[in-house]
Amino acid sequence: MMSGVRGRGVLILILLVARAGYGDGSFSTPRLQLPPVVTPWRIGIDVEVEKLVKRLRNDQAKWEAASTGLEVTITSAAANQLLGLPETLVKRALYQALADPSRFAVAHVLLTRRAGVPVAASSSEWNRLRVSARPDGTFELDPEQRVSLQAWWRGTLGY
Repeated sequence: MMSGVRGRGVLILILLVARAGYGDGSFSTPRLQLPPVVTPWRIGIDVEVEKLVKRLRNDQAKWEAASTGLEVTITSAAANQLLGLPETLVKRALYQALADPSRFAVAHVLLTRRAGVPVAASSSEWNRLRVSARPDGTFELDPEQRVSLQAWWRGTLGY
């Protein structure tokens, strides 16, 4: 009688081990994979970055023709706040803003400044961004260049 009970106990143990994934003969404990730690302050910063990026507009970039090439000034409180946050928090949000026709140019300028990329400027281009001067002194940006800028940043940032 006793051996029958012991036999069932071993069978139950074998079934439990097999179901738990220890059927390879090793009785080591499984590796526990925890999700990344997301703290409330990190969520708050991400939300704040997203709000700041949504306030960016291409017309906040003021272009000037200089003897050394185009120069740009960003006239946005949101841009200044983004420049004050840690680089790792803002780069991805700015990269994503490159897809938006109303934000791509200012996002490109801010990414250039945050990533520390050297600026190459001419009378019609600022760090791969083509800028057309109009006779009235204003400047025009072709939103179709977003795709090439995104590809360049994807390679530069390693996304």
